[in-house]
Amino acid sequence: MKDYVKIFTKEKMIVTLHTMKFFESSLPSDGFIRVHKKLYR
Repeated sequence: MKDYVKIFTKEKMIVTLHTMKFFESSLPSDGFIRVHKKLYR
């Protein structure tokens, strides 16, 4: 997969083919945190 996003919830992990740009423009900024994968490796 080229462009994908992993979304982690308390119950499960979701893999989607939407981009981060899509989610950043769609979700409210006060309830969304973007974490770069290199921060938790």
